[in-house]
Formats: sequence, structure tokens, C-alpha cells
Amino acid sequence: MKLHKGRVFRPFLYLMLCGFPIVGVCQTDRQLTFMLDSFNYSEATSLHSISGHWSDTVSAGNEAISVSRITLGYQDKNYSVQAIVRDDTYYRFDNETAQFIYQIENSIPLEIGQNFALFIKPDKSSSKGFRFGIDTEVSQNLKLAGFISLLRPTNLIQGSLVGQAVALDTNDYDFNFTTDLVYEDDPLFDRTTDSLSGKGYSIDLIIDYMISENWSLNLQLLDVMGELKIDEAGYTRADATSDIKVFDENGYLQYDPVITGKESYKDFVYQFEMQTHLSLAYQMSNKNSLVLQHHRIFDFEYQKFVFLQSNNQNQLSWSLIPQLKAAGFSFKHPNFSFGIETDSLNYKKMKYLNLNTQFYWTF
Repeated sequence: MKLHKGRVFRPFLYLMLCGFPIVGVCQTDRQLTFMLDSFNYSEATSLHSISGHWSDTVSAGNEAISVSRITLGYQDKNYSVQAIVRDDTYYRFDNETAQFIYQIENSIPLEIGQNFALFIKPDKSSSKGFRFGIDTEVSQNLKLAGFISLLRPTNLIQGSLVGQAVALDTNDYDFNFTTDLVYEDDPLFDRTTDSLSGKGYSIDLIIDYMISENWSLNLQLLDVMGELKIDEAGYTRADATSDIKVFDENGYLQYDPVITGKESYKDFVYQFEMQTHLSLAYQMSNKNSLVLQHHRIFDFEYQKFVFLQSNNQNQLSWSLIPQLKAAGFSFKHPNFSFGIETDSLNYKKMKYLNLNTQFYWTF
């Protein structure tokens, strides 16, 4: 089957809000809860740029991550049920690919003879459903919580793009690549399929352990097991070249490939990757604590230092993330909490943004 000629629109990614749920034992018997957690990180360029603009400079780096959780639920004593919407996105790429996209998107003169490796590996799923949970106090020092989510897939992109490009002139280049993608909407060739159908599940485990009077540990294992079984997902296996060239009004070559290959449908199983969030806390006094955190999301790991200050029922915390050159704060009240972390207050320079908010209605 020969594919139509199609324009590659920005194939990198659009970043959604992302993050991880913070789970604890409710302070009252019955509550309505709302939670939104957001984790966004782009290593090579700003979040503004990699979301589709490509107007900000590109530095070293080869990954971008986005994970989100939004829940609305009800908890009665040790049992909970939540409606959940989630998105998990992880893009790995060659830094030369990011440099190439930045230059052609902004019509920046190329260096004649320069070669660019083209490599992008997207891993994205979106789903929604219901999350059921139970927590229990095993002993005075140990509390456990378990959750199972029953999910329906709403979006999917997984596969790879591999190839190369070479600059023939300051405004002209040759390229070729091979792509193998499973998706709902093809991000390369503008192919739109029917809405995804299928089902899936995910299991989360939470452990709270009081080591001693001053030391405590919290371990969150999200997606310990989980998958999405998708019926008749769209897929494309294709080769693309620059055999036919079209130049814009400024004489710069437009990215308009000639494509041959196969478009079809197949059943597909998307496997969730486990996330690990570990916190070790030391209570310095009745009001102050220090916390060391370790986080692993997909293949990305980072550490965080947190200083907590308590005042009656309120809690203020300050966080520092040396690896990401970021800092933040959060405020927690019995009925709501809000937190933000970032590496820059300028959105066009921002590479890291973590937002979270929670509300509790007690009755």
C-alpha cells in the first residue's frame, strides 16, 4: 500500500499536566476530594518550545516527560472511590534531532554538509475510569494502602522514528527516515482514526512506616502492575524521503516528505511503567521536619530536599531540586493544599514545572 503525500507537523509532543497522586489516611470519616498533580520536564529546550512553538534555543538533553493525574472522589473511613483522568508521556530523542527541528522551524541557516541524526521514541497513553482504594493500619507504626484503577484508553502514541538529514545548502537539506508507530492520531502524517476502544487496569501500593520517634518513611509504588488492551489501534510503518521538494516564500525548504509504507489497524497492549516515590523524613522538632525524596518516572530519576514548617493545622514547605536547578513551596490546610516548583519564572525559559492542588469537603 502506498501512503499519500503528507506534511509532517511538529512530531515532538504537546505536554499535558503531569505528576503523581499523594495518598494518605483521611483525617475524618467522610470526605469529597479533588486532586490535580502536574509534573512537566523538558531537558533540551523550554516547555513553551517543545509543546509546539520551537522558538526557544536548544541545549544539551534528550528527553521530555509529562505525567498527570486528576481525581474527583469520595472517601468513607478506610474506603475510597474516585473518578480519574490520567496522562503519561515520555519522549526520548537524539539531541541532533531537536537541533534540526529548531533550525528548520525558525528557518535558521544550515551549515553545508552538516549531518543530523533523526531519532524520536514516543511513549504516550491517556486514559480515564474509576479508582478504588482501601487503607489499613497494620500496627501503630505501619499503614498500608492499595488502589486499583479500571480504565478506558483515550489516547495513544508509541513507537519510533529513525533516520538522518544532511544540509545541502544554508536553506536546503535531504532527509530520510523510517517510522513504526501505533496511535489514535498519527502525529507524523495527519492520519486520524476512530476513537480508541478497549479496557485496562492499574494497581498502586502505598506504605507509611514510622521507623522511630523522629524518623518516618513513605513509599509510593504507582502502576505496580497495569496495562491497556486496545482494540484495533491504528498503526503506520513507513519510509519517508525528501525526493520532492517545496520551498517557502523565503526560499527555505519545507518539511514535506514523500512516503511509502503501510497504514492499518491491529490489537495492541500498552504496558504501564512503574513509578517509584520514596520519602524519608526526620522530625527536628514539634514544628520542623527535613525530608529527602527520591523519584523515578519512566527512566528519569531525581532527588528533592524539603523543609517542612507546621503551625497549628497549617503546614508550609520549601523544596530544592539541585539536579533540575529548581525550587518551590507548598501550603497545606486541612481543607486544601497548593504547591508549585519550577526552575524559572519566565515561561519561555522554563524547563521544569510541577503543580499540585487538593481540596477536601468534609461532612
